[in-house]
Amino acid sequence: MYTKDEVSSLIELAWCVGIFEGEGSITGNRQRPNQRHLKMEMTDKDIIERFFNCVGVGNLNGPYTRPDKPHWLPIWHWAAAAKNDVIPTLHKFLPLLGVRRREKADEALRNYETTN
Repeated sequence: MYTKDEVSSLIELAWCVGIFEGEGSITGNRQRPNQRHLKMEMTDKDIIERFFNCVGVGNLNGPYTRPDKPHWLPIWHWAAAAKNDVIPTLHKFLPLLGVRRREKADEALRNYETTN
Protein backbone atom coordinates (compact mmCIF):
# COMPACT_ATOMS: atom_id res chain seq x y z
CA MET A 1 0.00 0.00 0.00
CA TYR A 2 1.25 3.47 -0.85
CA THR A 3 0.94 6.52 1.34
CA LYS A 4 -0.80 9.62 0.01
CA ASP A 5 2.59 11.34 -0.43
CA GLU A 6 4.00 8.35 -2.35
CA VAL A 7 1.00 8.35 -4.67
CA SER A 8 1.38 12.10 -5.24
CA SER A 9 5.08 11.62 -6.03
CA LEU A 10 4.34 8.79 -8.48
CA ILE A 11 1.67 10.87 -10.23
CA GLU A 12 4.05 13.83 -10.49
CA LEU A 13 6.78 11.57 -11.89
CA ALA A 14 4.36 10.12 -14.46
CA TRP A 15 3.34 13.65 -15.49
CA CYS A 16 7.00 14.67 -15.73
CA VAL A 17 7.90 11.67 -17.90
CA GLY A 18 4.88 12.35 -20.12
CA ILE A 19 6.08 15.91 -20.73
CA PHE A 20 9.59 14.66 -21.50
CA GLU A 21 8.19 11.97 -23.79
CA GLY A 22 6.38 14.58 -25.84
CA GLU A 23 8.76 17.53 -25.72
CA GLY A 24 12.18 16.23 -24.61
CA SER A 25 15.14 14.65 -26.32
CA ILE A 26 18.17 12.53 -25.52
CA THR A 27 21.11 13.59 -27.65
CA GLY A 28 24.82 13.09 -28.05
CA ASN A 29 27.52 15.72 -28.23
CA ARG A 30 29.94 15.93 -31.16
CA GLN A 31 32.67 17.57 -29.09
CA ARG A 32 32.22 15.01 -26.29
CA PRO A 33 31.06 11.74 -27.87
CA ASN A 34 30.86 9.96 -24.50
CA GLN A 35 28.44 12.51 -23.06
CA ARG A 36 24.65 12.53 -23.41
CA HIS A 37 22.27 15.46 -22.95
CA LEU A 38 18.66 15.56 -21.88
CA LYS A 39 16.95 18.59 -23.40
CA MET A 40 13.59 20.21 -23.68
CA GLU A 41 12.27 23.55 -24.84
CA MET A 42 8.83 25.09 -24.85
CA THR A 43 6.96 28.34 -24.65
CA ASP A 44 4.95 27.38 -21.55
CA LYS A 45 6.98 28.75 -18.65
CA ASP A 46 4.73 27.24 -15.98
CA ILE A 47 4.96 23.75 -17.48
CA ILE A 48 8.73 23.75 -17.93
CA GLU A 49 9.19 25.15 -14.40
CA ARG A 50 7.02 22.34 -13.00
CA PHE A 51 9.08 19.83 -14.98
CA PHE A 52 12.33 21.38 -13.72
CA ASN A 53 11.09 21.17 -10.12
CA CYS A 54 10.06 17.56 -10.67
CA VAL A 55 13.40 16.36 -12.07
CA GLY A 56 15.46 18.53 -9.73
CA VAL A 57 18.53 18.53 -12.02
CA GLY A 58 19.88 20.43 -14.97
CA ASN A 59 19.48 24.07 -15.87
CA LEU A 60 16.45 26.08 -16.88
CA ASN A 61 17.19 29.12 -19.03
CA GLY A 62 15.17 31.72 -20.84
CA PRO A 63 13.14 33.32 -22.00
CA TYR A 64 14.66 33.57 -25.45
CA THR A 65 13.02 35.51 -28.22
CA ARG A 66 13.58 35.55 -31.97
CA PRO A 67 14.19 39.12 -33.14
CA ASP A 68 13.19 38.07 -36.66
CA LYS A 69 9.90 36.62 -35.30
CA PRO A 70 8.59 39.20 -32.80
CA HIS A 71 5.12 37.66 -32.83
CA TRP A 72 6.47 34.28 -31.60
CA LEU A 73 6.23 33.47 -27.91
CA PRO A 74 9.44 33.39 -25.83
CA ILE A 75 11.10 29.97 -25.51
CA TRP A 76 12.40 28.35 -22.32
CA HIS A 77 15.20 25.75 -22.39
CA TRP A 78 15.90 22.97 -19.90
CA ALA A 79 19.00 20.78 -20.22
CA ALA A 80 20.95 18.29 -18.14
CA ALA A 81 24.35 17.09 -19.29
CA ALA A 82 26.27 16.10 -16.16
CA LYS A 83 26.68 12.34 -15.93
CA ASN A 84 25.50 12.45 -12.31
CA ASP A 85 22.27 14.10 -13.47
CA VAL A 86 21.62 12.18 -16.70
CA ILE A 87 22.07 8.61 -15.45
CA PRO A 88 19.74 8.80 -12.39
CA THR A 89 17.14 10.75 -14.36
CA LEU A 90 17.09 8.16 -17.15
CA HIS A 91 16.83 5.32 -14.62
CA LYS A 92 13.93 7.10 -12.92
CA PHE A 93 12.16 7.75 -16.25
CA LEU A 94 12.89 4.40 -17.92
CA PRO A 95 9.91 2.33 -16.67
CA LEU A 96 7.45 5.00 -17.86
CA LEU A 97 8.93 5.87 -21.25
CA GLY A 98 7.43 4.76 -24.53
CA VAL A 99 9.28 2.36 -26.81
CA ARG A 100 11.14 4.89 -28.97
CA ARG A 101 12.33 7.10 -26.11
CA ARG A 102 13.15 4.02 -23.98
CA GLU A 103 15.45 2.78 -26.77
CA LYS A 104 17.27 6.15 -26.74
CA ALA A 105 17.55 6.03 -22.94
CA ASP A 106 18.90 2.47 -23.04
CA GLU A 107 21.41 3.51 -25.70
CA ALA A 108 22.57 6.46 -23.59
CA LEU A 109 22.95 4.29 -20.48
CA ARG A 110 24.87 1.62 -22.43
CA ASN A 111 27.13 4.38 -23.75
CA TYR A 112 27.98 5.45 -20.22
CA GLU A 113 28.60 1.83 -19.14
CA THR A 114 31.00 1.12 -22.01
CA THR A 115 32.90 4.41 -22.09
CA ASN A 116 33.31 5.35 -18.45
